[in-house]
Amino acid sequence: MKVVHINTYDQGGAAIAAIRLHKGLLAEGVDSHFYTLHKTRNDIPNHHKHNSTLNTLPDTSLTFSNYLKAKLSTSYKVYFKENEYRKKLYREAKKHNLEMISFPNTPYLVHKDEILQEADIVHLHWVSDFIDYPSFFRKIKQPIFWTFHDENPYKGIFHYSADEKTAHAVSECLKEIDKKAQEIKKEAIRQNCINMTIVSPSKWLGEAAVESSFYERAHINQIPYGIDTSTFRQIPQKEARSVLGLPQTKKIFLFVGQSVDNYRKGFDLLLDAIEGLDLTDIMLCAAGSASADSKNNKINYLGSFNDERLLALAYNAADLFILPSREDNLPNTMLESLCCGTPVICFPTGGMEEEIESGENGIVAKSVNGISLKECILVFLANQNIYNREAIAAQSSHKFVLKKQAEKYHKLYDKSVESGKLLV
Repeated sequence: MKVVHINTYDQGGAAIAAIRLHKGLLAEGVDSHFYTLHKTRNDIPNHHKHNSTLNTLPDTSLTFSNYLKAKLSTSYKVYFKENEYRKKLYREAKKHNLEMISFPNTPYLVHKDEILQEADIVHLHWVSDFIDYPSFFRKIKQPIFWTFHDENPYKGIFHYSADEKTAHAVSECLKEIDKKAQEIKKEAIRQNCINMTIVSPSKWLGEAAVESSFYERAHINQIPYGIDTSTFRQIPQKEARSVLGLPQTKKIFLFVGQSVDNYRKGFDLLLDAIEGLDLTDIMLCAAGSASADSKNNKINYLGSFNDERLLALAYNAADLFILPSREDNLPNTMLESLCCGTPVICFPTGGMEEEIESGENGIVAKSVNGISLKECILVFLANQNIYNREAIAAQSSHKFVLKKQAEKYHKLYDKSVESGKLLV
């Protein structure tokens, strides 16, 4: 069985989750491949980059003659005009502090790539601005699996509800293009919905997909992300702090995000929470990229960890992992922290509140704001000794071990191939 995973990037949270599943399936003996539009890494086995076949090119041979034909063609001019319009929309989204927008129409003829044509299973992940919905879902005949990593598969141009609500309230042009994008997606998916299995890592995302008009008749499988528990495991805290050069005597609170400046990730709410807090015996650490303007002198910035072993050390060095995301699916960072035995504070949103049980493996705040977050921090400081790090690590490692996730997907693949169609 040949499975091809499609993800726009080979970096970022969704890519990390998809790559882990890909490696887990390889360990299970599945002929798994990872296919991306952008390739920045050379450490992913069976990694293929899209061959850049475009709707605008007359054929795939890169000759000067064909280049001129493309430049002079009507389709290229239409594409150029569309691209300029999208740049305008990107600027409009940025003006209103929206995280991102993406579009269902792209110039990439993904279905023409040989690696896709040879696949027995086509597995979609985060595919925004990569697959062209109308051509892809019309042309792909193999069973399609789709792991949702955010809300974009059942929205138009937005990836989370907050951005959608904000844009609809402040921008008529974004609201209009969003509705058009929804119509394009619905029509494309309708053509191939019988051939599709959807998997959600969290109950929240799965229920939201069912409630949408996109997948109201679909059966949503729930399979949590898998974690490499040989890397993300509990090690002595003193040892972790020694390697990272962190103090042994202070309580360490940790924030991890690809970008500290991402509004949805809520780092600003963490800064609100520590206002007026006695930090004499506390060190607040942040891992991830941060602009100079966003840096706060109360935070110890660790930079970005490109090595997962160092990231695992950071979780083990911390007494508490703070996850102040306003919206999220099932963050890899939360599962990584739990597998290292470090309790988590989070807000009552998305898949986070499904996995955190106050007093057992962390604390769920009452509301999404800095005041509630501060209350949780104070509760933790008063009751830190009730958290059994060994028990947290053991329970989480058993639940989120990569092998278990890969086995569940493997069984679904087998069922779809044997029946000749997907269970929907």
